[in-house]
Amino acid sequence: LMVYFRNALINGDNIFYSFSGLLGIDTIGLLGHYLLSPFNLLILLFPANEITDAIYLIIALKVMCASIFSFIYFGRNNDYDYKMLILSTSYALSGYVFAYFMNIMWLDGVYMLPLVAFGIEKLFEKAQDAQFTLLTTVLDDALKYGRIIRDEHDNVEKIVEFKDCNEEELQVKM
Repeated sequence: LMVYFRNALINGDNIFYSFSGLLGIDTIGLLGHYLLSPFNLLILLFPANEITDAIYLIIALKVMCASIFSFIYFGRNNDYDYKMLILSTSYALSGYVFAYFMNIMWLDGVYMLPLVAFGIEKLFEKAQDAQFTLLTTVLDDALKYGRIIRDEHDNVEKIVEFKDCNEEELQVKM
């Protein structure tokens, strides 16, 4: 799969569809589940016969990032001492990491967890006095999603389902 991904990127082939199986197969699911880690772009630096070495490097970098990010997260209160070093190393070398060592798509969650936890923690700190916290996104084409209507001070005024939106509310992109 990594060789296919590497060859498709280098040769300019279509990474969303492949004719390698009978009449062709849709590869979007494979891309989304297995290949879209930012670390996977490192395979472009290796020749095709050394993909295994590239995968080992990707695994090592993901484990290293898990250790570094967890060290920063666990010591976020300026508690950077040997205990945080031991805790972050233990996190990065946990049984989960060793169990899924060669299924590298699952290692993305290991290094991203401290970052996500830090982000969620910052959201709750910022909204400490709020009655509720609402995480939203801005979409170019919100399709048939509901809309979050805000007042001039960016406070949530109401949440409207798509079917209940008027023309003005349909222009909102979140």
